[in-house]
Amino acid sequence: MIIYNGDTLCIPVVDPFTKEISRYYFKVNCDDSPCILDASSSFYRISSTNAHLPYAAQAELFEIPSNMRDVVEKMRNICLAHDLVDDKPLVLLLFGASGSGKRLIATYLAMKTHRNLIEMSCFDLWSQVTAQSEAKLNTLFQKGICTTDL
Repeated sequence: MIIYNGDTLCIPVVDPFTKEISRYYFKVNCDDSPCILDASSSFYRISSTNAHLPYAAQAELFEIPSNMRDVVEKMRNICLAHDLVDDKPLVLLLFGASGSGKRLIATYLAMKTHRNLIEMSCFDLWSQVTAQSEAKLNTLFQKGICTTDL
């Protein structure tokens, strides 16, 4: 699929509780190039000042191993149950060896729970002196607030 200047994009969003499908439409307007997205590109809308559209790619098109799918389903149930009883954010810590699928699980969980995914390298965050790391961490939290509380 190639998207050109002037095209309209439709992104379906499923409410996790009612299972109702809403559709958000975007009109592509870019003066720099007639073709802004191609088959190798990814399109994400992070946030908006007008309406909240959480990260919600199509989970059916995202393949993960079945054992990871089961783990994500359990994590999804925990997240949704937590949302019903507490307004404080739930923190999930994923740990494991490099290449064990932590990023894959986090991405799939964001899709399944319709949440924004903010990715930050811990090495980049903590490889500076303490004051710089603290400033980067504060910036990351501000970024999270901006994209999740609109």
